[in-house]
Amino acid sequence: MSLFKRAWLYITRKRGRTVLMFFIFFIMATVIISGISIKKAAQSAMQQAREAVGGDFSLNINYDESNPNIKRVEKKTDFGTGWTMMNEGDPLSSDIIRQIGEVEGIKNYNATAHMSLADNGLKNVEASNQNDAFQFSSGTELPKFQLNVNMNSELSSVFQNGTMKLVEGRHITAEDKQKVLIHKKLADKNGLKLGDKMKLKLSEKAVKELGIGSQEVEVEIVGIFDNAKASEDTAALAFMMPENSIIADIETGRILQDRDTFDFDTAKFFVKDPKEMANIVNEVKKLDLDWQQFAIDQNDAEYQQIAGSITKLDQLITSVLIAVFVVSCIILTLILTLWIKGRVYETGVLLSLGISKIKVIGQYITELLLVALVAFGLSFLSGKAISQSIGNSMIESVMAQKQNQPTAFSTVDMFDSPLTQEEIKDLDVSVSMEELVFVYMIGTALIVVSVILSSAPLLRLKPKEILSKMS
Repeated sequence: MSLFKRAWLYITRKRGRTVLMFFIFFIMATVIISGISIKKAAQSAMQQAREAVGGDFSLNINYDESNPNIKRVEKKTDFGTGWTMMNEGDPLSSDIIRQIGEVEGIKNYNATAHMSLADNGLKNVEASNQNDAFQFSSGTELPKFQLNVNMNSELSSVFQNGTMKLVEGRHITAEDKQKVLIHKKLADKNGLKLGDKMKLKLSEKAVKELGIGSQEVEVEIVGIFDNAKASEDTAALAFMMPENSIIADIETGRILQDRDTFDFDTAKFFVKDPKEMANIVNEVKKLDLDWQQFAIDQNDAEYQQIAGSITKLDQLITSVLIAVFVVSCIILTLILTLWIKGRVYETGVLLSLGISKIKVIGQYITELLLVALVAFGLSFLSGKAISQSIGNSMIESVMAQKQNQPTAFSTVDMFDSPLTQEEIKDLDVSVSMEELVFVYMIGTALIVVSVILSSAPLLRLKPKEILSKMS
């Protein structure tokens, strides 16, 4: 009689044991296939979070006293005498920014600088809580407009964090020359539209600070932006209001500063994968730059905030899968040990008939695999039915634990960004044939290990010894 036929006759004759093993395999497989599916969904959500939120780091002049290029200089202003920090080292130039932008892992970058502008015939949007007391002692009024020079205005923080949105035209790029974006309210107040030209020049205050002559430049309006959502007017001064902010290209800033090249205040570099932030920054620091002169500030807090729940869920699922495998192996081994002890006579007869120990073990494994074949197949359907709800319940549990934990202050809290207020609250869990194949592989390995462990004590004996135990 063949091994397969003996196995089939046994499971059909011992129906009670067969049904019990079926339910053990079914429950075990359902938990494993659900866990694998949830883990895969968690990893997919993590990848989506990394792509959606991203990460960035900023490059600035290091104004710390550790930088030998920074000098503290006494300065007289209309407000009185004070101190200012003067940089005598390398400026933050376009060449340095582009050099860093070529490092592997950086997908994009932007650099900005701010200067105050003279009215030059423009009517500013007034702040509702403007304080007339904010004037120089000489009687000179504060500037009413601010110029924001950008390499790529689309990557400006006001557009990235959702504060502003472009409503007409296009953004400014590094290739533009004498192009600007203006706020919709400023355009409406001055009767300006796309394609119109206007003249800009720096404020008297900016001219004095730069030590240059007053320069004027004609620019073309290529875009109009507006507030992305209604917000209260909290600016006390007109030039601090986004409505009075004019976004310009590098060439416009260079002409106004009357320089051959334009120097930036800060640069921001966006990385492809925030998980690799530390490695990318280390590569940047290997560049031949004066790292006493420049400082890097990493910002992946948004990614850490959103990904935290998924990381904990992934760890939880891994622990559950390991626990299920170990517990299933122990339970299966104990049950099989008891059952095999009850088959001592049958085992002794088979061995005495010349059937090898390997074939006897093969029969036991085949019996269980025949039952598991059906149980594992049905677990595919049950896993599909419950994995989504289990995944959502698990992530809700993780989120509840996270909310009960005290969190340290983070710069994320300072910005009203849609991403910073968002957590991954559910998972898109799906069960595929790939998970089912994996369950069959894990289940088969579990059965083989359990059968070997449970039958080893008996199969070490010779047929005579086995039969003598029966007598």
